[in-house]
Amino acid sequence: MSKRGESAVKKHAKKAAKHPAKKASKKAAPHAKKAAKHTKRDSVKAARLERGGKGSADLEKAFHHLHRAAAVISLVEQDSGSDLRMLLLQGIEGYSFASRAGARDVAAGARSALGLLRAAEHLAMAGLYSAREKYHPTVEVSVTLDDDGFEALRSRLSKVTAKERKGYGSRAQAMGLELLKRSEGADHDPHLAWELRMAVEGLCSALEAGL
Repeated sequence: MSKRGESAVKKHAKKAAKHPAKKASKKAAPHAKKAAKHTKRDSVKAARLERGGKGSADLEKAFHHLHRAAAVISLVEQDSGSDLRMLLLQGIEGYSFASRAGARDVAAGARSALGLLRAAEHLAMAGLYSAREKYHPTVEVSVTLDDDGFEALRSRLSKVTAKERKGYGSRAQAMGLELLKRSEGADHDPHLAWELRMAVEGLCSALEAGL
């Protein structure tokens, strides 16, 4: 083979070796970037859980209840009472405190905020459902609220309030008892009764966490 031909072969071989490496490098870059992103996200989540333990998981749930409650309350703002708005504000305050708290205080604060914000969301939904007269689906009822559940909630409220409570804790206890009565009396609308009962359950959880 001539020197010219030998040179052409070497040139093509070098070019052929270069392109696969270049393509492989371009193809690998996005995967490496994606893997790094997941690693960073996992490490941040692990650090958050290490700081707050179960409290961090409760805070994540509370965050979503907070925004759902705010969205629904904005739809029923004219018809929503001061108790509902105050419930949301107290939940937000509790959430903000738990978010800033040290590892020692996160768990209880997060449980309390989660309970309040769950209650706010369910109570807001109850207000929304009670205003749906124009379109009230007629379907077979598959939700039943047994009397034992009402008694269990009443018992929980009474145990929590056996201790001296001040401020919003006392108001939340009174609200829980009132909503429990409304839930028991809403047998004409099973879903409304369920929303009210879930609101009471949230208030119980918040009170039991030390609200």
